[in-house]
Amino acid sequence: MNLSLEPNNRIIHIFVAVGILVLTALAAWLSNTAIRRYEQRRSITEPNLRTRIHMIQKLLRVAIVLTGLGFALYALEIDALRRFAIGLFASAGLVGIALGFAAQTTAANLISGIMIAFVQPLRLGDRVEVEGDMGTVEDVGLFYTTVRTWDNRRVVIPNQVLSKNVIRNYSVKDPATPARVEIKVAYGTDLGRVRSMLLEEARANPLTQASPEPSVEVAALGYRTLSLALVAWAADHARSLKLAGTLRERVAERLTAAGIVGRVGAPDKGPSRPDGPSRHK
Repeated sequence: MNLSLEPNNRIIHIFVAVGILVLTALAAWLSNTAIRRYEQRRSITEPNLRTRIHMIQKLLRVAIVLTGLGFALYALEIDALRRFAIGLFASAGLVGIALGFAAQTTAANLISGIMIAFVQPLRLGDRVEVEGDMGTVEDVGLFYTTVRTWDNRRVVIPNQVLSKNVIRNYSVKDPATPARVEIKVAYGTDLGRVRSMLLEEARANPLTQASPEPSVEVAALGYRTLSLALVAWAADHARSLKLAGTLRERVAERLTAAGIVGRVGAPDKGPSRPDGPSRHK
């Protein structure tokens, strides 16, 4: 009789485990939906709060899945799976298993991701530069952070790398970004006249912010020309790129119409040197 009941018991345990997994999936979906609706209902747009909420959402999902998986394995009443489930519930045992399988880097990425979400050297939507890559933070995950560059590439950076390297964040204090346009004019050119024209074009552009005010300064002295740098401030990095492009176009047209010979962003080459060693008698 016991032999006939054992297969039935196994089937019951399997159904219980499957039921637990279904409930786990449902709970994970409900938690995601509740957090997403809360974010939409409150119209949360502040980068610090959005970053924390998204990290909490990820941590909650992982906690629900691991808990459900542990109960499902325990419900099967198989000794090996039960021992694994008990180890899964014990955080010390879980860390020991991870370290035992040489997962130190994974654990470091997880800890770094949590630190980034709450200490916030960068946030969702921030304009950052990390190891030469500049872009906008799209996602701060448990193990990796995704940055979208200006040419629409996705740079996936391990969180441990972010915690160990210098992060240039152009959005933390003030997202305003300067647009710099450099022109070269010949020596003897009326600099006051050129400066006035450049400032007029900058102030007339709708992308230029009133503060800080646009400025023009002598940036360098070349062999045949001197360089003037026009600096105008835009609200953010994307607008500064557009502002710089439109100013270059307008400045070139303005200089041509005024009869001033100038080069916008052109290199200033010195005199060419003959090849080979010079000979002196």
